[in-house]
Amino acid sequence: MVEGVVSCQPWQAGISCREFSVERLRALVQAGVTLAEILPMDVMQLPADGRAARFREIERNVREAGMGVWSVHIPFGGDWDISATDEAKRSAAVEHVRGMIELCQMLRPRKAIIHPSAEPIADAERPARIQASRRSLKQLVKDFAAIPARAPAPVQLAVENLPRTCLGNTAEELLELADGITGLGICFDTNHLLKQTHEQFLAKVAGRIVSMHCSDYDGVDERHWMPGEGMVPWKLVKETLSEVGYAGPFVFETWKHKSGVAVEPGEYVKVLREVVDSAIASGAERAFK
Repeated sequence: MVEGVVSCQPWQAGISCREFSVERLRALVQAGVTLAEILPMDVMQLPADGRAARFREIERNVREAGMGVWSVHIPFGGDWDISATDEAKRSAAVEHVRGMIELCQMLRPRKAIIHPSAEPIADAERPARIQASRRSLKQLVKDFAAIPARAPAPVQLAVENLPRTCLGNTAEELLELADGITGLGICFDTNHLLKQTHEQFLAKVAGRIVSMHCSDYDGVDERHWMPGEGMVPWKLVKETLSEVGYAGPFVFETWKHKSGVAVEPGEYVKVLREVVDSAIASGAERAFK
């Protein structure tokens, strides 16, 4: 950390969305949560001819509610595992991702968040899975740049740090996955660090973080609690990312409190200001909507 006072500005609030009704989205916007990450797991389970129609419906609802789309979260697990060592399965997973991003262009996302693997992964197969995931990430970054963009710039791919035996469970391994892949960013999930501290992780990767998944936990496993209900050192997080000029929003990836009670729309910005006060967002990206 640099000694002295860190200049911080308020972060813009975003949220990972699984429910896309106009009523829900409008309630969030009215409460100050103005950016969405779209998690279309249900959409990609539809028959191919129904996916575009569902994305058009989501786009209409988002627009009507007055919410901007910051990012989309690539589905994960199963047929979406880009670290598969079977070349046919890996290629199919890459094709699934490419097809989803093409469909999502109508939403005008700035980022696409991807898991580098599914799980579990045994130690013996880890090197091969890392290489397979790297091949996929390198191919997808190139493919994304070639997809005609409806946003001001092509969608940027961001690989997420993951917990347990997933790939990318340390800063070092995440950098091994991303090394040499120009244009690939990192999505920092604050409740996925199980093998090192937030300080250790951020010291290695902070400058490559282009998006976040924000929630709290107990350090034993991911929990997706509201910030302030666990052990995430939010002061360290906000100051470190401020120092490197992080320009994205604070994307909540939590829907329930530690107690299990659902989070009300008005609680998100209140927690952001009270628990993660003085986080930074650049005017350029903050005003893209």
